Amino acid sequence: MMAITTGTRNKEIRLANVEDVDTTMWTFDIIHVKGEGTYGLPRTVPLHPDVREILSLCTSSYAKNGWWTIT
Repeated sequence: MMAITTGTRNKEIRLANVEDVDTTMWTFDIIHVKGEGTYGLPRTVPLHPDVREILSLCTSSYAKNGWWTIT
């Protein structure tokens, strides 16, 4: 869902870190972009409300358990 709603590539999501998601502003910092090191530039994209809901569940689980789960 995140790829569809943000226009990100598989690599951009796979190489993302937890810190790349801002749950205050609900944005996603895409650091490892296509063309990284040559022509690609990092960018920030807003997160869709549906993705926000899923990430809220994940982050609360991570804070409680130390791993990502959706219950």
